[in-house]
Amino acid sequence: MKVSKDQRGAGLVVFLAALVIVVAAGLVAYRVKSNTDTGSTTASTDLHSTTAVPNQVNSSSDLKQDYNALNSTNVDNDLNSNALDNDLN
Repeated sequence: MKVSKDQRGAGLVVFLAALVIVVAAGLVAYRVKSNTDTGSTTASTDLHSTTAVPNQVNSSSDLKQDYNALNSTNVDNDLNSNALDNDLN
C-alpha cells in the first residue's frame, strides 16, 4: 500500500488525540472519586438525630450498627413530598 505525503503523520495525530481523551477521562474519574471519599456517612432518621454508619464492615458490631441504622429509618412516615416537589420545580 502506497502512502501519499498528505497522509504521513496521521497515525501520530490519532494516537495523540486518543491519549488526550484517555488522560482526560482518567482525571475526571480521579476527581469524582476524590470528591466522594469521606470518613463516614450518616443515615438521617429525622432532622434532629443521625446515626453514624461505618464505610466498611469489619466486625459484627459494625454490622449491628448498620442494621440498626437501616431499621431506625421509617421511610414511609419520614418522606416529605413537599421538599421533593420544591427541589424538582
